Amino acid sequence: MNGSESGQRGSVATQPSDPHTLRTVLFPSSVNAPHPLGFPHQVSHTYSAGAACQHAVSITSLMPQLANALASKQGFVYIREDAGPSPIHEFVQAFSRDGSVDLGNGCRLIGAYAPPPQKQSVFSPLWTFQVYDANLEASFEVPVTEVPFTDLANPSNRTEQLIHLNNCMDTHLRALPDAFKDSTACPSILCPEYPRLAQLLTAQEECLGKQHRGELGCRESIDWICAAEELLQTISPENPRFRGEESCDFESFFRRTGVYNLGLQTLPFSIGQHNFNAAEAGVIRGFKRHLPDPKAKANMRSNLPSPPYTSHTQRLGLDTGAPGPSMPQWLRYRDIGRAYKEPVRQMQCASQAINGLLQHGAVTPELFSQHLAVSRLHTLEQLGIRLDVQKGMTHPKVMAAVIDGRSVEISKQEFLGPTPLALDIATEQTPLDSWKALINLSPVGRGKNWVQNSEELHTIERLTITPDMWVSAQRGAETTELLTLLNHQLAVHQEEYLPAQMTHWSTRDHQGDIQGLEALARQAVQNHRDFPIVIRTGAESGHFQTIVPDSKGNWLTLNSDGIEHAGVQTCNRWCGPGELTASFQRAGVSDILIPQQSNARRGALHAESNRQ
Repeated sequence: MNGSESGQRGSVATQPSDPHTLRTVLFPSSVNAPHPLGFPHQVSHTYSAGAACQHAVSITSLMPQLANALASKQGFVYIREDAGPSPIHEFVQAFSRDGSVDLGNGCRLIGAYAPPPQKQSVFSPLWTFQVYDANLEASFEVPVTEVPFTDLANPSNRTEQLIHLNNCMDTHLRALPDAFKDSTACPSILCPEYPRLAQLLTAQEECLGKQHRGELGCRESIDWICAAEELLQTISPENPRFRGEESCDFESFFRRTGVYNLGLQTLPFSIGQHNFNAAEAGVIRGFKRHLPDPKAKANMRSNLPSPPYTSHTQRLGLDTGAPGPSMPQWLRYRDIGRAYKEPVRQMQCASQAINGLLQHGAVTPELFSQHLAVSRLHTLEQLGIRLDVQKGMTHPKVMAAVIDGRSVEISKQEFLGPTPLALDIATEQTPLDSWKALINLSPVGRGKNWVQNSEELHTIERLTITPDMWVSAQRGAETTELLTLLNHQLAVHQEEYLPAQMTHWSTRDHQGDIQGLEALARQAVQNHRDFPIVIRTGAESGHFQTIVPDSKGNWLTLNSDGIEHAGVQTCNRWCGPGELTASFQRAGVSDILIPQQSNARRGALHAESNRQ
């Protein structure tokens, strides 16, 4: 089995002085090929090589090596000793304070968080990293899997470790963004404290890929072991043979999972074949190989929606009924009813509205809570209210932590103060109401109401308040607060197709001007410029969302609509051409933020309104 080494190994891979390095190896997608044939007929694996480290290596130090894994949307699997802190948790904590990371190839890491516990299993990725791809003008949620093992290097644990890792790889592959499941790059595998395990898992994954694609007909367990050992000569030239119990581990894995059955049948030429579940990890492994199979292709031609190696742009739907090549990608999305939107990761729709307008997840909950906290302090200062005596959500201890982007532990007595029912002018909530809201957002009080669980919840005397909880417990954001942060983000990102600034209108004061916005939007889209509108339904406790036009005059809403993943996806229609004014009246829109217009444009707007 031929393979070629490339990329990140260099001359330091075998030097013990280098505590950890990643090696990338390319394998041809056919056992008959003398060398890798290039995309789409090759598969690349990146994994730990070099000497073992005494402790888990920080993700920050590895980020230059992991940039490709995130930019390719494949993510990585970090295997470590259970004892000691989680390096990924430490990275996420630091990232929430420091901001985005340039990954190269037009990609940036813009977010990192842990999914809700109810969406996790013992095998599932424990982290989600958000990657913005400027080439596709879209953000993607990339899985990052952390696998802690007790007694990591003990050879007697190897069988159970490999079986467990196989299940973890299954769930990791299923969690990849749909458009990148068939990428020839595989998720990177890290095990700095015991690189040998990363190498064994890589051999296991490559064998499974060939097996699932029908290229490795293992009828007996010895066939599997021989194939894996042949792979190890390329994957681990320092230790090209099994040692100790490793071959038995592969044999045990082979027997317990019934892999031999897969060698008796090939997968369909296209992952889109309706008889197979595209989400199955085995199909994803096989599909990464992109093997040409003319016979299978001829038999299935009528059922194939597209070749398996179409570009990511095509798989995202950009070629479905899209106009000519001169149209920018964001508008191609728009004209087939697709755009970037994201779920509400905290109880604040304002940050979601901004990210929808920017078309990527630029504003994190931490950033939004920091902005909101500074605004609250400014309100108190303008009113001449002493900051050092505040309680509840504007307690100095809490505000300092939120502005720094960190969590803070505080007692109930300290938070409530002597007047728990006094109204906090900055947040328009009493300390007691805020305390109850924070408890319901905490792990111990989530999902418990104050009627049936009153006794239990009242006994909670201390809380750790995160920026996420703090912003979620707010009654809401003011339109001016959203506008300030939005205009700051527009100034930072300066995308050519986005407005330079937004301005605020009250629908009550501009009733006659709203219909003219449709003409401005049509003209903007014709010039390949976006014309987003942020709307607020309701008044005191309103809801923000962004609506955007397509080239046909329709308006799409970027509201979360119960979605679970951020990224480019199908959007609901807000209204059709000529229906903007009626839609605002029907939805009770009180305020809107629109692209700021020059004096000449404002005159044209009035003229258009008068004609209509």
